[in-house]
Amino acid sequence: MSRRRKRAEADIRVLLEAWHSLRADGEDVPLWSKFDPVLCFPHLVGHLFVLALEPSGSWRVRLVGSSLRGALTNGAGKLMEEIYPPHVMQIFTPRLAELATKRRPMQIRQASAYDRVLHSLGVVLPFHQGDFLVTRIASATFYLDEFHPAGPLHAMSSEVETPAHDLVE
Repeated sequence: MSRRRKRAEADIRVLLEAWHSLRADGEDVPLWSKFDPVLCFPHLVGHLFVLALEPSGSWRVRLVGSSLRGALTNGAGKLMEEIYPPHVMQIFTPRLAELATKRRPMQIRQASAYDRVLHSLGVVLPFHQGDFLVTRIASATFYLDEFHPAGPLHAMSSEVETPAHDLVE
């Protein structure tokens, strides 16, 4: 296993432990206002992006970490549909719906095809804002490759990884 993957898995465990610890008694999803990555995880903020659910049902990008590459680089404030082409949204839309319905974190492995393939490992965490509906999502992406992509995103594969020791209480 590569050093980058080991570091990514360790950072994902830290975020998952924090997510679990933020839940109040009886809550399956923590309150968004309890999550402060800048204070709690300053070394991980560059890997985060945050989505907010709009009344229309679309997801708006609210934060893009400085370490993130590709299409999200200039995505803050935009709807996901404004950033990604339809073939990529076909991957994201069901995952976001599943996350909102299941109300559980997801560990995701991705391969994104730009001029070369960029591999990443990430975790996606659901939050609510007091109404118990999942209205915020924080995602951390850790790149397993060193190169920076050039050109447009041609294709993407995404697979949910769910190691029992990481995601199950």
